Amino acid sequence: MFRLPAADNQAKVRFRFAHAGTDSWYFGVDNFGLYSLPSAPQAPPQITGIARTGPDVVISWNGEPGVKLQKSASLISPNWQDVAGTAGASSFTETAAGTQTYYRLAR
Repeated sequence: MFRLPAADNQAKVRFRFAHAGTDSWYFGVDNFGLYSLPSAPQAPPQITGIARTGPDVVISWNGEPGVKLQKSASLISPNWQDVAGTAGASSFTETAAGTQTYYRLAR
């Protein structure tokens, strides 16, 4: 089995088969098929560290394209807000306001 991502979901795909040798004038192909396989599920993004440095809180994570940091003041009925400038980043620094704040990463 060979992965051919350029052939995924294509209406037409062309293949060329060749044989090199002196044992025969012909060859056969058996059990040939094209299948679109779903990509492997991605692991959820994770915060790797939260540290307080003086009056600031530093949140760190493994930056990935399409991942952004969100925050909410409550988990009872959360109102998750995107934190500006964190899409594709790997850390964020914010001055601690003295109130509770919850953070999460979203794709």
